[in-house]
Amino acid sequence: MEYILEAKDIIFNYAGDVAALKGISVKIEKGKKTVFLGENGAGKSTLFLHFNGILKPNKGKILFKNQEVKYDKKSLTELRKCVGIVFQDPDTQLFSASVSQEVSFGPMNLGFPREKIEQYVNYALEAAGISDLQDKPTHFLSYGQKKRVTIASIIAMEPEVIIFDEPTNYLDPKHKIQIMDFLTELNKNGVTVILSTHDVDIAYAWADNIIVIKDGMLLKEGNPEEIFRDPEVLECANLTSPVILDIYNELTRNNYINKQSFIPRTKTELFELLNANVKTH
Repeated sequence: MEYILEAKDIIFNYAGDVAALKGISVKIEKGKKTVFLGENGAGKSTLFLHFNGILKPNKGKILFKNQEVKYDKKSLTELRKCVGIVFQDPDTQLFSASVSQEVSFGPMNLGFPREKIEQYVNYALEAAGISDLQDKPTHFLSYGQKKRVTIASIIAMEPEVIIFDEPTNYLDPKHKIQIMDFLTELNKNGVTVILSTHDVDIAYAWADNIIVIKDGMLLKEGNPEEIFRDPEVLECANLTSPVILDIYNELTRNNYINKQSFIPRTKTELFELLNANVKTH
Protein backbone atom coordinates (compact mmCIF):
# COMPACT_ATOMS: atom_id res chain seq x y z
CA MET A 1 0.00 0.00 0.00
CA GLU A 2 1.48 3.33 -1.10
CA TYR A 3 0.51 6.59 0.59
CA ILE A 4 0.82 9.88 -1.28
CA LEU A 5 -0.25 12.30 1.49
CA GLU A 6 -0.05 11.98 5.24
CA ALA A 7 -0.95 14.17 8.21
CA LYS A 8 0.92 13.22 11.37
CA ASP A 9 -0.38 14.50 14.72
CA ILE A 10 -1.53 17.83 13.25
CA ILE A 11 -2.51 20.53 15.72
CA PHE A 12 -3.76 23.82 14.33
CA ASN A 13 -5.40 26.77 16.06
CA TYR A 14 -6.94 29.74 14.30
CA ALA A 15 -6.51 33.25 15.73
CA GLY A 16 -8.01 33.52 19.18
CA ASP A 17 -6.88 29.98 20.05
CA VAL A 18 -9.82 28.36 18.28
CA ALA A 19 -8.69 24.72 18.01
CA ALA A 20 -9.51 23.45 14.50
CA LEU A 21 -7.34 20.31 14.39
CA LYS A 22 -6.47 18.42 17.56
CA GLY A 23 -3.65 16.00 16.84
CA ILE A 24 -5.22 14.39 13.79
CA SER A 25 -3.35 11.71 11.83
CA VAL A 26 -4.57 10.40 8.46
CA LYS A 27 -3.02 8.73 5.40
CA ILE A 28 -4.22 9.08 1.80
CA GLU A 29 -3.60 6.08 -0.43
CA LYS A 30 -2.16 6.84 -3.85
CA GLY A 31 -4.55 6.40 -6.79
CA LYS A 32 -7.64 5.97 -4.62
CA LYS A 33 -10.88 7.92 -4.20
CA THR A 34 -11.04 9.22 -0.62
CA VAL A 35 -14.03 10.97 0.95
CA PHE A 36 -13.96 13.02 4.16
CA LEU A 37 -17.21 13.15 6.13
CA GLY A 38 -18.03 15.33 9.13
CA GLU A 39 -20.23 18.16 10.29
CA ASN A 40 -19.55 21.79 9.44
CA GLY A 41 -16.65 22.90 11.61
CA ALA A 42 -15.27 19.38 12.00
CA GLY A 43 -11.96 20.43 10.43
CA LYS A 44 -12.19 18.99 6.90
CA SER A 45 -11.47 22.22 5.02
CA THR A 46 -8.72 23.18 7.47
CA LEU A 47 -6.99 19.84 6.93
CA PHE A 48 -7.29 20.25 3.14
CA LEU A 49 -5.54 23.63 3.38
CA HIS A 50 -2.66 21.88 5.15
CA PHE A 51 -2.34 19.27 2.40
CA ASN A 52 -1.00 21.80 -0.11
CA GLY A 53 0.69 24.16 2.30
CA ILE A 54 -1.80 27.03 2.43
CA LEU A 55 -1.86 26.52 6.20
CA LYS A 56 1.09 25.47 8.34
CA PRO A 57 0.47 23.30 11.42
CA ASN A 58 1.24 24.61 14.90
CA LYS A 59 2.49 21.11 15.66
CA GLY A 60 2.86 17.94 13.62
CA LYS A 61 3.91 17.20 10.05
CA ILE A 62 2.44 16.96 6.57
CA LEU A 63 4.16 14.45 4.29
CA PHE A 64 3.94 14.23 0.50
CA LYS A 65 5.35 11.00 -0.94
CA ASN A 66 6.93 10.27 2.46
CA GLN A 67 8.82 13.59 2.45
CA GLU A 68 8.03 16.23 5.07
CA VAL A 69 6.54 19.37 3.57
CA LYS A 70 8.75 22.46 3.88
CA TYR A 71 7.34 25.97 3.84
CA ASP A 72 9.84 27.98 1.83
CA LYS A 73 8.58 29.47 -1.46
CA LYS A 74 10.36 26.98 -3.73
CA SER A 75 9.15 23.92 -1.80
CA LEU A 76 5.55 25.17 -1.68
CA THR A 77 5.57 25.90 -5.42
CA GLU A 78 6.70 22.34 -6.09
CA LEU A 79 4.05 20.95 -3.72
CA ARG A 80 1.27 22.92 -5.40
CA LYS A 81 2.27 21.59 -8.80
CA CYS A 82 1.43 18.17 -7.40
CA VAL A 83 -1.47 18.87 -5.03
CA GLY A 84 -4.32 21.08 -6.26
CA ILE A 85 -7.41 22.29 -4.39
CA VAL A 86 -10.81 23.17 -5.84
CA PHE A 87 -12.62 25.29 -3.28
CA GLN A 88 -16.30 24.99 -2.40
CA ASP A 89 -17.27 28.42 -3.77
CA PRO A 90 -15.91 28.95 -7.30
CA ASP A 91 -16.21 32.74 -6.97
CA THR A 92 -13.41 32.70 -4.38
CA GLN A 93 -11.10 31.04 -6.92
CA LEU A 94 -11.95 32.86 -10.16
CA PHE A 95 -10.26 36.18 -10.85
CA SER A 96 -9.33 36.30 -14.56
CA ALA A 97 -11.41 38.07 -17.21
CA SER A 98 -11.98 35.05 -19.45
CA VAL A 99 -12.14 31.28 -19.08
CA SER A 100 -8.97 30.64 -21.10
CA GLN A 101 -7.03 33.22 -19.06
CA GLU A 102 -8.24 31.61 -15.85
CA VAL A 103 -7.22 28.11 -16.88
CA SER A 104 -3.83 29.21 -18.22
CA PHE A 105 -2.91 31.21 -15.11
CA GLY A 106 -1.77 28.20 -13.05
CA PRO A 107 0.65 26.70 -15.59
CA MET A 108 2.06 30.16 -16.35
CA ASN A 109 2.48 30.99 -12.66
CA LEU A 110 4.24 27.68 -12.04
CA GLY A 111 6.69 28.39 -14.85
CA PHE A 112 5.57 25.72 -17.29
CA PRO A 113 7.24 25.99 -20.74
CA ARG A 114 5.28 28.43 -22.91
CA GLU A 115 4.95 25.93 -25.75
CA LYS A 116 3.33 23.46 -23.34
CA ILE A 117 0.85 25.85 -21.72
CA GLU A 118 -1.58 25.87 -24.66
CA GLN A 119 -1.49 22.05 -24.74
CA TYR A 120 -2.25 21.80 -21.00
CA VAL A 121 -5.03 24.39 -21.23
CA ASN A 122 -6.72 22.71 -24.20
CA TYR A 123 -6.58 19.35 -22.44
CA ALA A 124 -8.06 20.79 -19.24
CA LEU A 125 -10.88 22.59 -21.07
CA GLU A 126 -11.77 19.43 -22.96
CA ALA A 127 -11.56 17.23 -19.87
CA ALA A 128 -13.89 19.56 -17.97
CA GLY A 129 -16.28 19.74 -20.94
CA ILE A 130 -16.01 23.52 -21.36
CA SER A 131 -13.99 23.97 -24.57
CA ASP A 132 -16.91 25.98 -25.97
CA LEU A 133 -16.62 28.46 -23.09
CA GLN A 134 -12.94 29.36 -23.45
CA ASP A 135 -13.56 32.91 -24.72
CA LYS A 136 -16.44 33.70 -22.36
CA PRO A 137 -16.06 36.20 -19.50
CA THR A 138 -16.02 34.29 -16.20
CA HIS A 139 -18.58 36.61 -14.58
CA PHE A 140 -21.21 35.63 -17.19
CA LEU A 141 -21.03 31.92 -16.33
CA SER A 142 -23.58 29.90 -14.37
CA TYR A 143 -22.61 28.41 -11.01
CA GLY A 144 -22.10 24.96 -12.53
CA GLN A 145 -19.96 26.37 -15.35
CA LYS A 146 -17.83 28.30 -12.86
CA LYS A 147 -17.36 25.07 -10.92
CA ARG A 148 -16.03 23.35 -14.04
CA VAL A 149 -13.71 26.27 -14.81
CA THR A 150 -12.14 26.04 -11.35
CA ILE A 151 -11.68 22.31 -11.89
CA ALA A 152 -10.09 22.91 -15.33
CA SER A 153 -7.75 25.50 -13.82
CA ILE A 154 -6.39 22.83 -11.48
CA ILE A 155 -6.28 20.05 -14.10
CA ALA A 156 -4.18 22.33 -16.34
CA MET A 157 -1.35 22.07 -13.79
CA GLU A 158 -1.43 18.26 -14.11
CA PRO A 159 -1.35 17.55 -10.37
CA GLU A 160 -1.03 14.04 -8.95
CA VAL A 161 -3.64 14.83 -6.28
CA ILE A 162 -6.77 16.98 -6.59
CA ILE A 163 -8.74 17.94 -3.48
CA PHE A 164 -12.39 18.98 -3.85
CA ASP A 165 -14.14 20.79 -1.01
CA GLU A 166 -17.88 20.06 -1.34
CA PRO A 167 -17.80 19.69 -5.16
CA THR A 168 -21.54 19.01 -5.51
CA ASN A 169 -22.77 21.73 -3.16
CA TYR A 170 -25.68 23.76 -4.61
CA LEU A 171 -25.78 21.64 -7.78
CA ASP A 172 -29.00 20.05 -9.06
CA PRO A 173 -29.17 16.22 -9.22
CA LYS A 174 -28.23 16.05 -12.93
CA HIS A 175 -25.11 18.17 -12.49
CA LYS A 176 -24.15 16.28 -9.32
CA ILE A 177 -24.04 13.08 -11.36
CA GLN A 178 -22.00 14.78 -14.10
CA ILE A 179 -19.44 16.10 -11.62
CA MET A 180 -19.06 12.75 -9.86
CA ASP A 181 -18.69 10.92 -13.20
CA PHE A 182 -16.03 13.45 -14.12
CA LEU A 183 -14.15 12.86 -10.85
CA THR A 184 -14.29 9.13 -11.52
CA GLU A 185 -12.71 9.69 -14.95
CA LEU A 186 -9.97 11.80 -13.37
CA ASN A 187 -9.23 8.98 -10.99
CA LYS A 188 -9.16 6.41 -13.81
CA ASN A 189 -6.52 8.60 -15.46
CA GLY A 190 -4.27 8.16 -12.43
CA VAL A 191 -5.18 11.17 -10.30
CA THR A 192 -5.63 10.63 -6.57
CA VAL A 193 -8.96 12.31 -5.79
CA ILE A 194 -9.93 13.57 -2.33
CA LEU A 195 -13.23 15.24 -1.53
CA SER A 196 -15.43 16.32 1.32
CA THR A 197 -19.20 16.06 1.19
CA HIS A 198 -22.30 16.03 3.38
CA ASP A 199 -24.03 13.74 0.89
CA VAL A 200 -23.85 10.24 2.39
CA ASP A 201 -25.31 8.66 -0.76
CA ILE A 202 -22.45 10.06 -2.86
CA ALA A 203 -19.87 8.99 -0.29
CA TYR A 204 -21.26 5.45 -0.06
CA ALA A 205 -21.51 4.93 -3.83
CA TRP A 206 -18.27 6.60 -4.89
CA ALA A 207 -15.52 6.25 -2.30
CA ASP A 208 -12.80 3.65 -2.02
CA ASN A 209 -12.05 4.90 1.48
CA ILE A 210 -13.94 7.15 3.90
CA ILE A 211 -12.42 9.23 6.70
CA VAL A 212 -14.82 10.56 9.34
CA ILE A 213 -13.74 13.62 11.33
CA LYS A 214 -15.36 15.08 14.41
CA ASP A 215 -14.19 18.13 16.36
CA GLY A 216 -10.81 18.21 14.66
CA MET A 217 -10.03 14.57 15.37
CA LEU A 218 -10.22 11.29 13.48
CA LEU A 219 -13.34 9.36 14.42
CA LYS A 220 -13.02 6.39 12.06
CA GLU A 221 -11.73 5.41 8.64
CA GLY A 222 -12.51 2.44 6.45
CA ASN A 223 -14.34 1.34 3.32
CA PRO A 224 -17.94 2.52 2.82
CA GLU A 225 -19.48 -0.67 4.24
CA GLU A 226 -17.36 -0.44 7.41
CA ILE A 227 -18.34 3.18 7.99
CA PHE A 228 -22.05 3.00 7.23
CA ARG A 229 -22.67 -0.27 9.05
CA ASP A 230 -21.28 1.17 12.28
CA PRO A 231 -24.26 2.72 14.14
CA GLU A 232 -22.03 4.25 16.83
CA VAL A 233 -20.01 6.20 14.26
CA LEU A 234 -23.18 7.36 12.45
CA GLU A 235 -24.66 8.53 15.74
CA CYS A 236 -21.49 10.26 16.93
CA ALA A 237 -20.87 12.05 13.60
CA ASN A 238 -24.56 12.88 13.02
CA LEU A 239 -24.57 10.91 9.77
CA THR A 240 -27.51 9.10 8.24
CA SER A 241 -27.43 5.76 6.47
CA PRO A 242 -27.36 5.83 2.64
CA VAL A 243 -30.67 5.13 0.91
CA ILE A 244 -29.29 2.17 -1.10
CA LEU A 245 -28.05 0.50 2.08
CA ASP A 246 -31.38 1.14 3.85
CA ILE A 247 -33.29 -0.47 0.97
CA TYR A 248 -30.93 -3.46 0.87
CA ASN A 249 -31.24 -3.98 4.64
CA GLU A 250 -35.05 -3.79 4.45
CA LEU A 251 -35.22 -6.28 1.56
CA THR A 252 -33.02 -8.80 3.36
CA ARG A 253 -34.82 -8.29 6.68
CA ASN A 254 -38.12 -9.19 5.02
CA ASN A 255 -36.60 -12.09 3.04
CA TYR A 256 -37.29 -10.51 -0.35
CA ILE A 257 -33.68 -11.21 -1.22
CA ASN A 258 -31.03 -13.36 0.43
CA LYS A 259 -28.16 -11.75 2.29
CA GLN A 260 -25.15 -11.36 0.02
CA SER A 261 -21.43 -11.20 0.64
CA PHE A 262 -21.56 -8.42 -1.95
CA ILE A 263 -23.57 -5.40 -0.74
CA PRO A 264 -24.87 -3.01 -3.45
CA ARG A 265 -23.61 0.57 -3.38
CA THR A 266 -25.41 2.03 -6.41
CA LYS A 267 -28.90 1.83 -7.93
CA THR A 268 -27.53 -0.23 -10.79
CA GLU A 269 -26.00 -2.80 -8.44
CA LEU A 270 -29.20 -2.97 -6.39
CA PHE A 271 -31.35 -3.51 -9.51
CA GLU A 272 -29.01 -6.24 -10.72
CA LEU A 273 -29.31 -7.96 -7.36
CA LEU A 274 -33.11 -7.70 -7.42
CA ASN A 275 -33.30 -9.07 -10.97
CA ALA A 276 -31.05 -11.97 -10.07
CA ASN A 277 -33.28 -12.85 -7.09
CA VAL A 278 -36.44 -12.59 -9.19
CA LYS A 279 -35.01 -15.03 -11.75
CA THR A 280 -34.14 -17.58 -9.05
CA HIS A 281 -37.66 -17.61 -7.59
